[in-house]
Amino acid sequence: MALTPENVIKRIQQIRKSRQRSIHDCAILLDISREDYLNFEEGSALLTLPEMELLASFFNVPLSSFFDESIIESTPLSALPREARSSYKDLRHKMIQVKLILLRDEADISLEFLQEKTGISYEDLDSYDSGNKPIPFDHLNRICTCLGQPVKTFFSEEPDIVKNPEDSRPQQKWQPEYPERDNPSEDPYELLVNALKQTPKEDQARIARELLNNLKSL
Repeated sequence: MALTPENVIKRIQQIRKSRQRSIHDCAILLDISREDYLNFEEGSALLTLPEMELLASFFNVPLSSFFDESIIESTPLSALPREARSSYKDLRHKMIQVKLILLRDEADISLEFLQEKTGISYEDLDSYDSGNKPIPFDHLNRICTCLGQPVKTFFSEEPDIVKNPEDSRPQQKWQPEYPERDNPSEDPYELLVNALKQTPKEDQARIARELLNNLKSL
């Protein structure tokens, strides 16, 4: 199956229907409106890779099922609890952003070059580069083509977002890289994001991966 937004959307819709998941349920899962999710399946809106990972978990299929036409088999997945989904998406966006920066630096490719080759506006590319805006899958796919990288490079390293309890193993608790601040009124998540921004890019993906592992054990 050609890796185009249209084919991926068609495949997701096919799997959603086969798994008897409603548009309403998918919208709730992703914390978006029913209309926004419907726009996605109609091709007028795009999801990000982390949102697709959550859908794969919800449909009980591996993420790779969205990108090929192999027979769909159930896998030991279960959806993240609602309160953890936002943090999951934010952390995955951060990991994708950092990996993209490292690959672009390694290839010595500027944002101006990406703009010329992908047709994505410089404003959007700069927002993706700075982490101010999540990358829609279509744009990520175009950037990967320009970088000579398969889009699977950015897939979650552990496709099972949450394993069944009987399959889970004790995991080491993540230890914060920065001490807690004295002001208890500050949002801990905001403090964490700010701390990540201050670390070297090479360390950001590693720290985000540790946080994801901790999130999966909740």
